[in-house]
Amino acid sequence: MGTPDPRQKHPPLGQRLIVAWDLPKSLLSECSCVVATVRLWNQTEKIFTYPIERRRDATAFFIPEVNEEEKILTYRVDILSPLGKVIETWEHHLWTELIAISPSS
Repeated sequence: MGTPDPRQKHPPLGQRLIVAWDLPKSLLSECSCVVATVRLWNQTEKIFTYPIERRRDATAFFIPEVNEEEKILTYRVDILSPLGKVIETWEHHLWTELIAISPSS
């Protein structure tokens, strides 16, 4: 209370997914980016990409909250090579692959 933070009067509404990594030196040259796939309660997905420039770093992805259906349900984080190959994956314990069912014609 009473700090000069301008967000105190109008705080951002939403959630943040914070991703941190600590890569071995041998893998740093093989990694190009972190890709976070965030699934919301309404079953939509948001994909965030962040370049890996240091072997030990962190970033935060912000998901604005419009309503209850747009809160984070689960997520998966992939570390990709420059050619797009998945080097490492970390999944939230509720993560499953989304099964898309197209309506019958």
